[in-house]
Amino acid sequence: PVSFENVGAEWYPEVQHHCPNTPIILVGTKLDLRDDKDRIGQLKDKKLTPITYQQGLAITKLDG
Repeated sequence: PVSFENVGAEWYPEVQHHCPNTPIILVGTKLDLRDDKDRIGQLKDKKLTPITYQQGLAITKLDG
């Protein structure tokens, strides 16, 4: 989903620019919806899928 893409494309660079020494905490919410058939169907209609654990973990590596 778009909000996940915005972490790396917009939010992380902005925080690093304005607050370079500030620790960042990224919280994944609504994990229960990963297995919700209705939600998965809604995402599929938009050609999207739920964010996986591996994708969430990978986004934490932005700073190297």
